[in-house]
Amino acid sequence: MSVVAGYFSSKSPRLAADSLRERVSEYRILPSEVGEDFLTDVRQIRFGHLISKYKKGYRHQTPTVADLDGNILMISGYLFPPDAQDADAYERLLSHCVQTRGKILETCEGEFVSLFVEGQSGKVHIVNDRFGACPFFLLDADGRTLLSSNLAFLSFLAGGRLESDVLGWLQIFTWDHAIGSRTHLRDVRRLLPASHVTLSTERTHHTQYWYPRPQVEEHSDPKLTAWRVFEAFRGATERRAERLRKGMIALSGGLDSRMVAGALPEGADFSAWTFADSVDTTDTPHVRVAVEVSRILGLRHTIKPIPKGVLSPQLVKDLIALTGGLISVHHSAKTMQGISVIKDDGVDSQMGGAPAGSLSGSYIPSPEYLDPAKTDECIRAFVRSKSGPREAGLLGRLFRRDVLREYFPQVEPSLMETFELSEGPTAAHRVSVWSMANRNFA
Repeated sequence: MSVVAGYFSSKSPRLAADSLRERVSEYRILPSEVGEDFLTDVRQIRFGHLISKYKKGYRHQTPTVADLDGNILMISGYLFPPDAQDADAYERLLSHCVQTRGKILETCEGEFVSLFVEGQSGKVHIVNDRFGACPFFLLDADGRTLLSSNLAFLSFLAGGRLESDVLGWLQIFTWDHAIGSRTHLRDVRRLLPASHVTLSTERTHHTQYWYPRPQVEEHSDPKLTAWRVFEAFRGATERRAERLRKGMIALSGGLDSRMVAGALPEGADFSAWTFADSVDTTDTPHVRVAVEVSRILGLRHTIKPIPKGVLSPQLVKDLIALTGGLISVHHSAKTMQGISVIKDDGVDSQMGGAPAGSLSGSYIPSPEYLDPAKTDECIRAFVRSKSGPREAGLLGRLFRRDVLREYFPQVEPSLMETFELSEGPTAAHRVSVWSMANRNFA
């Protein structure tokens, strides 16, 4: 459990460091936690402060490094290179950041958000990974740019004076989450995957240094292509397993998680668990497949039934605090059950195959999406399928009619805007790229 945050302002005076440190120390990331469970670090920079707050013993805590010239590097999550245990490597990474003005961070892999401060100019660089695995949010308020990896903490920095974004709420209720950089809070922007944001006294400069693009090969050998893709996938899985050293596989029985289990390196200290997809029995098709896969691969396997009372009032409060209310509670509740399973097994890491659905085209509803001549038509139909009259009727049970009359017509255009960067010769390609950039990182 961790928060990386701060603020930048060249116009408003810096907040008092002692007062800020005291406020952050008293802040609880989860309502169920106590302040003594966390470590707090507040770093003064030329135009503000950087903040990190970690739960004691947090596995992915990375060192905040600084040099005598005021350059600072603060990271949430993990990245390659360097290894988390190599403190000297982080100092070298800071040196490379100074030389490249933060662009070296664009070449790193992993799941991370990094904050790099140039000591001489005072500029702050915010760089995240290519799939936006670690959420991060920005807000301009009271002459300051507030930044945080936790939406609830961002509200805390803003004094709790944040208003709802109605269009963001409508996106959540039609697509299960807000799309693109929008959130359910007015003026709060979410960092898109592969972003490099530079905060300076002149302006805020936002670039996207990478975007997923399909590699289309004419007349390729399906078997050869499949093996080439799997070898790349296996290499990435091996690197993750070697870094975690010990953990569990969330084995649903579907293709995605089977791929992860099959790509584990030989001798990896991993077991598997399956969340039964029924409240009546654990003998379901998915469970039977998972049992057979575990037997073939020699994985110790645990079957977890859905517990009664899974959504306790305290758990719901924790889920809302973690997600800021951005995604459906039942998805988060399932994730929390996974956390309890791995804790019961004495490990603190889990791997799964969630993004594979997008990569394999699971959001493609029709063969027509493979016709280049129907690309625009299919994309419009794809967006309309989630923002049509049926959805408006359902939303009428939750929102006032005057609110829907004003805002619902904006839902479809707001979704179409997010397709502008997706590339590919067919709607199938563009929808797959879009889903990787907008659905999986949400």
